[in-house]
Amino acid sequence: MTLIATTSEPVSPPKILADPLRMSILADELTRCEYTLSSCARRFGVFPRLCVNFWPMLRRKWEPNENDPVDCLLQLFIDGREVPTDRLRQHVSSAFVDTILETRLAEKHGSFLHSKLCLFPCYGKFIVTDRACKNTSINQVMWLWGESYILGGLVKRNPRKRAIDLGTGSGVHAILANEHCQSVVCVDISPRALEFARFNGAMNGIGNIEFLLSDL
Repeated sequence: MTLIATTSEPVSPPKILADPLRMSILADELTRCEYTLSSCARRFGVFPRLCVNFWPMLRRKWEPNENDPVDCLLQLFIDGREVPTDRLRQHVSSAFVDTILETRLAEKHGSFLHSKLCLFPCYGKFIVTDRACKNTSINQVMWLWGESYILGGLVKRNPRKRAIDLGTGSGVHAILANEHCQSVVCVDISPRALEFARFNGAMNGIGNIEFLLSDL
């Protein structure tokens, strides 16, 4: 798989806030703004197997509408562009802006916001990962490529007692499994990956996942 670029800039994992209500602000506001796969597909198009074409190298040309909340969120969290803080505040609450700063989903540079992480909509959930470009200074948590969406869409969501997700990374498939499993165990050899997985579980309000540091 060809990556976009290479960098060596350290990037901190997202930080879980102690108050679950404050964490819920993230998913609630993103849902209210209709930051969904279908909304993103209307901007970017889709791959032949109907997953959203998030990767800039392959998607169709896109001119963001500054008055559209989804376009604003895509610029910030997918393309990594600086977004004026005042423009984001036109679409979301001040509490949301405060929360993305405290959780390290974004940083403030003067009157602009910038994110070193990516935040994807994924089948009704929201998943934070590292950026797609190769970063030699960290053990990267994998970006949500098309394959992640294809796998998530192909799984039959029949009720199950327990699931295990080996090499969980961002925790995306463990979080999706939460919908049809009584309990889920996600395992990764990378402590950094588990920090992302725990954050994503907390952001989505999921409590039935156990996170384990281990190899196969």
